[in-house]
Amino acid sequence: MARSILASPFRWSSTLNLIWHFRDQSAIGELTDLGVIVSSSKRYSFTTHGPTNRFSGDELEPEVAAMWQRCSRQMHNLCKANGTLYLHVLQPNQYVPNSKPIGEAERLVCYSEYEGSAPFVRSMFPRLQELGLELQAEGVEFSDQTMVFATVEKPLYVDCWCHFNAEGHRLLGEAVADRLLQLLDKESFSKPRDADDQI
Repeated sequence: MARSILASPFRWSSTLNLIWHFRDQSAIGELTDLGVIVSSSKRYSFTTHGPTNRFSGDELEPEVAAMWQRCSRQMHNLCKANGTLYLHVLQPNQYVPNSKPIGEAERLVCYSEYEGSAPFVRSMFPRLQELGLELQAEGVEFSDQTMVFATVEKPLYVDCWCHFNAEGHRLLGEAVADRLLQLLDKESFSKPRDADDQI
């Protein structure tokens, strides 16, 4: 609003500036009231964190995996409706057994049983791979790249959270690009619908 007032030929008008002042003060008051509402709400309330789902230890992992699968299915549907190719890639992770030979130097940088995700990855990735195959059977393009580094002895991981160096990015990028080219050759995705029909 201030910009439009300054750009107006009536910017020097006392009446117009008084109107702007009152509207500006009203907006500040509304923002203050909203700030009070947010800060006074419970830390983990529905307003700030959405629905609260509580799971026992055995229930959490299946629900996380099912949500992962549902999200992939929805992204596939969204892309298909708009004529866009969708490829879901499960990336490599150093905690997946036998997914990469890890030497001593790389192990010091990228491998820690105490970091927290190692046991989660070991139990979850087989489940994700299985659900990925289910997605594939439904027509969702899924590419399991967890073993793309299986024969690479040189260091690729740069930390304990499955991030790679430039060579790792290159290797994974080439593998994904090969899969994308195969899909483009198949022309397995539909052309975009008319703009009026798009989501």
